[in-house]
Amino acid sequence: MSTPKIDNQILTIFGASGDLTARKLIPAVFNLFKGDLLPENFVVLGVGRTNLSDDDFREKTVFESTFLDKEGISESQLKEFASKLQYQPVDTAADGAFETLKERLDKIESEQGTEAIASSIYLPLPRSTARYPKASPVSS
Repeated sequence: MSTPKIDNQILTIFGASGDLTARKLIPAVFNLFKGDLLPENFVVLGVGRTNLSDDDFREKTVFESTFLDKEGISESQLKEFASKLQYQPVDTAADGAFETLKERLDKIESEQGTEAIASSIYLPLPRSTARYPKASPVSS
């Protein structure tokens, strides 16, 4: 019995130029690709403050990556996977930064041929934004 594929999807990863994306997130998506578990219309949109092009992002996270298990994968399969990755630089301090992101997401939906494509968002927050309760002293 085969595992059903997920619906067509855009996975938006904020902070995509960082280490976690290259080490963990893209390799996890790559493993789904290798297992033929991704839908035909699947796109990863990396979002970050670093000014990268789509090709720069693909080069960094796929072709130059030492974190992907590329054994048994042909060059054409690697290129097919890389074609699913896109990148949008966003200067969060600039006016209209998120409007540019919305336009990019709308463009992807249009290119994929569906207006109701599912969307998942990965939004890591720096530890400094979390509030932890103060630890109580341990009594002896």
